[in-house]
Amino acid sequence: MSGVVEPIGAPAKLFLFDQRKAVPQEEVAAADHGQAADVVLTWMDAGRISSRGITSTNALDIIGYRVVHGGKSYFDPVRINDEVIARIEALEEPHLEGGSSATAVAAGKSIDTSMGFTPLEGLVMGTRSGDIDPALVAFLARRESVSVDTVEDRLNKKSGLLGISGSSQDTRVLVKHAMSDERDRLALDVFAYRVRKYIGAYLAAIGCATAVVFGGGIGENTPYVRQLVCDGLDWFGLRFDAEKNASFIDREGRISHDDSRLAAFVIPSEEGLNDCS
Repeated sequence: MSGVVEPIGAPAKLFLFDQRKAVPQEEVAAADHGQAADVVLTWMDAGRISSRGITSTNALDIIGYRVVHGGKSYFDPVRINDEVIARIEALEEPHLEGGSSATAVAAGKSIDTSMGFTPLEGLVMGTRSGDIDPALVAFLARRESVSVDTVEDRLNKKSGLLGISGSSQDTRVLVKHAMSDERDRLALDVFAYRVRKYIGAYLAAIGCATAVVFGGGIGENTPYVRQLVCDGLDWFGLRFDAEKNASFIDREGRISHDDSRLAAFVIPSEEGLNDCS
C-alpha cells in the first residue's frame, strides 16, 4: 500500500493506493510537511491499515527516508542522526523542484538524457525554464539590474509551467483550465512541444526505436499531455489510440494501436527499485 498527502500548505487530502488502485480518500490538515507526517502516523496508530498487518506505528521495524542525492557523503543507507541531518542540509540546492526529463535508452542502457550539469537543462518543467540561450542570464542581469543569483533563482523557481501560465506548475490544474485560459493552454503546448522535440532528436540518435514510454507524475497521470506529445509523432510510425490513452492513469498500458510501428506505453516508475542488472 502506498499513499500521499497533497497539496502541502493548502486544503489537503490523504490519498491511498493499494496495488495502484485508489482506495477512499479523506480531507486532512497539512499546513506543512511536519503536520502531514503527523497526520499519516496518527492515521496508522488508529489502526486504519491493520488489514495490511500494521496495527500501529509500534509495529514498524524501519522507516526509510529518501533524499535526492547524497553527494560525496552517502552512497548506501545510513542510520539518521544529527550529523547525517546536518550533512543532508548542507547538500540542499535551489535546482530541487519538480523536474521532467527525457532519456534515450538503447539495449537497456541510457545513452543520453535531457538534463545536463544541473536539472535546469532540457525540458520545460514545473518551475524550471529548461533549455535557454546561455547569453540570456547575463542579458537579464543587465536589463533588470539584478544579480546572476537572482536570474538563476527565477529560471529555477519562477519559470516553466508556472512562469508561462502565471497560475500553477501543476498540470492537473492547467488541464482543467486549458480550454478557457490562453496562458494555461500555452504552458501545456510549450511543455508538449519540448518533449516532442527531444523525442525526435533521440529517435534520430538511436536510429531504430521500439517505443516511447511515459512515466513519472505527468507521464502517468495526464492523458491530455500525452496526446499533445504523441499527436505529432505519427510520421515516425506511432499510431496513437486516444481511447486507450484516456483509460490509463497511474497504471501500465499501451496507448498506441496494436499495429503501430512505433509503440507508446505508460509505465509507472518504481523509484524504490535498485536492481539495475
